[in-house]
Amino acid sequence: MDRFGVDKPDTRFGLEITDHTALLSKTDFRGLRRCSVARGVIRGITVPGLAESSRSEIAALEEVAKIGGPPASPRSR
Repeated sequence: MDRFGVDKPDTRFGLEITDHTALLSKTDFRGLRRCSVARGVIRGITVPGLAESSRSEIAALEEVAKIGGPPASPRSR
């Protein structure tokens, strides 16, 4: 579950969930910085080749992420 987020993962693409806390704890993005200050964990996938994506491609992915969104944390309920 920690590596792929589901108990029967599709491993064909190798998009494992990894810990990015150390890398992103120094970001200017307040949401991620607050998470690391609160001793939270920042996890996500690394997508090869995405660094070369255009701003509009990234914006489209952001919209997809907003639709799915993370579950509400127990503290925010």
